[in-house]
Amino acid sequence: MEKFAHKPWNASMMIHFGYLAVLALVAFAGFEVYRFQSANTSIRLGAYELYMRQDEALASLRRGIWTAANAGRDYFLSAKPDRRDRFRAQLEQIRREAASAVAALDRLDRARSLGLAVGPKVDAYLTGLEGLARQPDYPRAPPDQLTELVPRRTAALEAVEQFTRLAQRDVHNVLASVARERAQTARRALALIAAVFVAALLLAGLTARYAVRRERERRRHLAETARARADLEQLSARLVEVQEEERRTLSRELHDEVGQTLTALRMEISHALRVIHDPEPRARLERARRLAEDCVHCVRNISLMLRPSLLDDLGLGAALQWQLDQLARRSRIETSFHANDSGEHLPEAVRTCVFRTAQEALNNCEKYSSASRVAVTLEVGAGYLALEVCDNGVGIALNAQSMPPRGTGLLGIRERVSRLGGTLTIDSPPGGGARICVRLPVPEPAPSAGPPRTVGAA
Repeated sequence: MEKFAHKPWNASMMIHFGYLAVLALVAFAGFEVYRFQSANTSIRLGAYELYMRQDEALASLRRGIWTAANAGRDYFLSAKPDRRDRFRAQLEQIRREAASAVAALDRLDRARSLGLAVGPKVDAYLTGLEGLARQPDYPRAPPDQLTELVPRRTAALEAVEQFTRLAQRDVHNVLASVARERAQTARRALALIAAVFVAALLLAGLTARYAVRRERERRRHLAETARARADLEQLSARLVEVQEEERRTLSRELHDEVGQTLTALRMEISHALRVIHDPEPRARLERARRLAEDCVHCVRNISLMLRPSLLDDLGLGAALQWQLDQLARRSRIETSFHANDSGEHLPEAVRTCVFRTAQEALNNCEKYSSASRVAVTLEVGAGYLALEVCDNGVGIALNAQSMPPRGTGLLGIRERVSRLGGTLTIDSPPGGGARICVRLPVPEPAPSAGPPRTVGAA
């Protein structure tokens, strides 16, 4: 816990916390609405169910009272012999139904049922009617008994109607309470919605501000990265220029200074051989002369490898042909060269890049490919130069970027080509062999002095 206690709050954490707070408010508002809806639905259903049961019992009592009144009227008006038995049977049925309805009212609201004396008043009315059935037959009921039954019936009906009004008032009160609760819940929901809206606005503002800041940082980082990459490219280009200049200087120094010194040494040894006739000293001088000649050849080869004078004097085509001749002499690999232009008019950077590419490709071919043939093609067209080096060796293992997974030679070549706006393509089909192709933009070439030439060496 301590490692989180001192962790500073940044903009990202605040935005995440804000989103969580908004989601919590939305969830709470939804829960409140759902809780209110569920509770009020239950209350309304309970109130309606209670009212329907009470109304059913009250309707049964109301129906029984009027049915008993009609039965009494028929009893007095009928002249049938069984009218008394039929009247008693009807009263018994009505009493059973009334007792059931009164019992239902007692279960639903006993205090109100007892307070209004619904059961006793209905029972008193029915008891009065039963007393008429026990009287001797009269053409009509005695006036005093009829007068007594009407108030009982009125009292029973009034108790039933009063119970009905009270039950309706209860339903109205429940609905009013539900309405008040709904209004209160609606106010709470509106307050929560307003809080969510305000929080969402604040969060949106914070998010927008954070996004703008991150975008500025991203652009600044991209600009810094671009500047660093440009600086690195400039540094790399400068290093290559310095390297080529040093190679040119070393090549010139080796050729002009060391080479001439060794040539002079060889000449001095030759002069000494002409004046010395003793066999033993002559043999030693002869060995020294041969060593001097070997040194002259070695220095010349090193000078040409560093920076062949052919590249500056005769052009790119002659320098590439010289490289193939050297490869054929060293390794006995069959070579062929085809060019449609000597490349003398090409810029120095392009000539150097193509020469180094061919040099790296031929060195790899000699060391790793186990090839028996290699072909170099130089094509100079309208605004482009293409160099292609193909061999029949074992091929090159390439990674996802179409580059060898190890070694930096071809990677350096790709950087050289990229700086000049060109492309480097390396292909190695499954059947073996390799193809290295360089394509560079160049100025329009001058008209060719002659037809394309093909040179082979073995």
